[in-house]
Amino acid sequence: MSILQVVLRSLREMIRPKRFLPFFMLYFALGVASYLLILPIANLILNPQFALTAATFLLINIALLFIVLILGAFVNLWFTAALVESVKSRSEFTRSLSIVKKRYLQLLALSTVIILLCMASFIFGTYRNLVILLLDCVLLFSMPAVVLTGISFEKGIRKSFDIFKSKFLETVAFWLINRFMLSMLFLVGIFFLSLSISPLVAASMTLEEVQAISTSTVTRLQVVGVVLANSPLMLVVIFLGSLFLSIIVVFDYTSRTYYFLELTKGRVAGRKKARREKRKGKRK
Repeated sequence: MSILQVVLRSLREMIRPKRFLPFFMLYFALGVASYLLILPIANLILNPQFALTAATFLLINIALLFIVLILGAFVNLWFTAALVESVKSRSEFTRSLSIVKKRYLQLLALSTVIILLCMASFIFGTYRNLVILLLDCVLLFSMPAVVLTGISFEKGIRKSFDIFKSKFLETVAFWLINRFMLSMLFLVGIFFLSLSISPLVAASMTLEEVQAISTSTVTRLQVVGVVLANSPLMLVVIFLGSLFLSIIVVFDYTSRTYYFLELTKGRVAGRKKARREKRKGKRK
């Protein structure tokens, strides 16, 4: 399967309800919960005269928001692993959730290592972004490796690095196309989100204020206040954001999984053939 075939197949997969709906429901629930917690915080920021009197309430809301986002990240990791497993096995998502539970700690360790490596990239100063891009490319197949082969997180990192080293041109080409497609999907999502809020912003602000959005912090805060205060609009924004984020995640990890399987197909077949020949030799 070529990179183009992988991309086309993943584009078809990302719009299948059974693929994106679990992520959509997770992101929508997180979005609504975060909005309910952020709204009072934003009101206090936009009205600082009340901030001191409600300091305890503000801290509790911030703590709850942090807890919600952390829990959401844990569930998202579980869902992503289940997606990777279901792409290969073609199992139902609920069954894949059950299968990957035993690998969750390894995946959590893998995510922690990746985060720490990204944080450590700050020591490279102006070359930090280049290091981040290199890490992204080297670790591209680490999750599929852990989920699909059942190996530990350090072996998953090593396997992804080995693929990068031995299939350098194929890996870089896939990474470039994958990231390009993700950028396009992201821009389409931003476009629709902008369309959803622009009528409200235009109706509630003067032309001069709209023109000053890019240069005035006060005007930007005013826009944030107007949008946050409109609950029906925020539900639309959360709905659209959750929808586009879910299909972006599905495309990303579906394409990674398909291409990982493609790149390792020969090795797996070779190992199976070696095992068959070994069994035949023992029989003789």
